[in-house]
Amino acid sequence: MTETLRDDAEERARAHRADLALVEAVLAGDSAALDALIKRLECVPRILHTLNERAGRVLTPADLADLSQDVLVLIWEKLKTFEGRATLETWTYRFCWLESRNCFRRVYRGREIGPGASALIFEELPAAEVSLAIEHEAIEIGLSELGPPGSEVIRLKHFEERTFPEIGSLLGIPTNTAKTHYYRGLEWLRQRLRSLGEGME
Repeated sequence: MTETLRDDAEERARAHRADLALVEAVLAGDSAALDALIKRLECVPRILHTLNERAGRVLTPADLADLSQDVLVLIWEKLKTFEGRATLETWTYRFCWLESRNCFRRVYRGREIGPGASALIFEELPAAEVSLAIEHEAIEIGLSELGPPGSEVIRLKHFEERTFPEIGSLLGIPTNTAKTHYYRGLEWLRQRLRSLGEGME
């Protein structure tokens, strides 16, 4: 068990170093690295779509398109702050989460309340945001500890809504191997989230 944990930690560290090297290459003007980064950031619109679905489809497709551009611009502006302490996907997800939350708040604040509408809509949103924020933070902690390839398979499956054949192709592994990593990682994550939840009580 100790050896497995050590191997997992080393694999996570390698992934983080590789992502840091990619970002440094982009900042140094490497065009190939920039192409690779752009490919990795294709997850942004899909992540925002998933967050919007979970929030009850607050944003229209046009709103989501605008938000995607805003997030990508923000990521580019903050790229030099990336330190390789997490994967690019984890780092990117945080921007998606924060910017979508702010956008949801603006939409709710600007929404007119008709005669039959509940005035609690503005009071209920903060509670929902807090709940989702806690859930997101716990998931991010768990996925960070799980590390690749399990964490990457789960991210692709849930955050980007990829199929197992697509995940296998993206990660260069057989479809059945992707499924194995997914189900094992999901079970590990469930146990970890349970322990995190108990720690928050």
